[in-house]
Amino acid sequence: MMHSRAQALRSLIAPLWVVGSVACLVDGKDEDEDVDEGVYIGEGEGEGEGEGEDEGEGEGEGEGEGEGEGAAFSDHIYTTVSAGGDLSCFAGADTEAWLDQTADPSSIGLDERDVSVLDFETDDPVSDATVLLWLQGMPIGDVETTTTTDSSGLVGFMEWPVCSAYSTYVITDPALEETVPTWNLHAVSAPDTPGTLMSVSRTTYLLIPSLLGLSPDANRGLVAGRVLDCAGEPVSGAQVVVLDERGGIAVDQITHYFVDSFPSRAQEETSGDGLFLVINAPTESSEVQAWVSDAAGGHTWISRADVVVQAESFTYVDLYVGVDGARMPADCR
Repeated sequence: MMHSRAQALRSLIAPLWVVGSVACLVDGKDEDEDVDEGVYIGEGEGEGEGEGEDEGEGEGEGEGEGEGEGAAFSDHIYTTVSAGGDLSCFAGADTEAWLDQTADPSSIGLDERDVSVLDFETDDPVSDATVLLWLQGMPIGDVETTTTTDSSGLVGFMEWPVCSAYSTYVITDPALEETVPTWNLHAVSAPDTPGTLMSVSRTTYLLIPSLLGLSPDANRGLVAGRVLDCAGEPVSGAQVVVLDERGGIAVDQITHYFVDSFPSRAQEETSGDGLFLVINAPTESSEVQAWVSDAAGGHTWISRADVVVQAESFTYVDLYVGVDGARMPADCR
């Protein structure tokens, strides 16, 4: 469940607050939204200036993998460190080769379940938190359920998804400025697992900028999570990048990594905790990717997931080796 998967991320947040409506996110990008300037990542080779809405350079010289390694891409994906973890389940780098994550039909269902909303840092229950639930890995289309926690931080779901992807949005009264709106994407609950969701306090959310010396753009959002291997254990030596729907990267997008679950200015790829944090991800971001060194001067694309980013909010998604989106637990196969 979301909270247990994110225990190691307790100090991972930066100061942003939600603006705009959830409806704008789940129905698509706002027509009036400004287009971020970024560097285009092409799929072919050659040099030249990018054209259209995206400003910057096109694909650089040399061969790229996946989306292509252009100028902005190489600013984010450049590691030469050998990846640590079990990557044996995935051949890698081929967008048509993502692992099959189909659950056993007999394991898929909707259960009646009590779900707790707990503070990300303290595990204290969060009362009067509104929870939105979608029965798919991305919050697109109609909300399945909207409900509010009681004084004990509990909410009863009549139909909680089991062995199928879901996404949630947790928010308290913005006027109180007590918590930061939090998205959880591509989540899956195994049978008989406790139902727990996280809510990030604004106090916790303010810690990272002072530690990293950064001032996040209030018009952007954050994307965070872990890179995990075939056994669900953290991958070290991976680097992460967020792309928009045109394959562009915002020029001021910053990715930070952690050491022993603590943010580090010097760490250039995931450490043994697998944690990453992307700061200043544009609201038109469409996917997050994880890459590792191929030990031959290039890089292998090992995971991807669609994302939604809202200004001044926090998006959490884990990236599993070989998986596009949600990974099915062993109990669901």
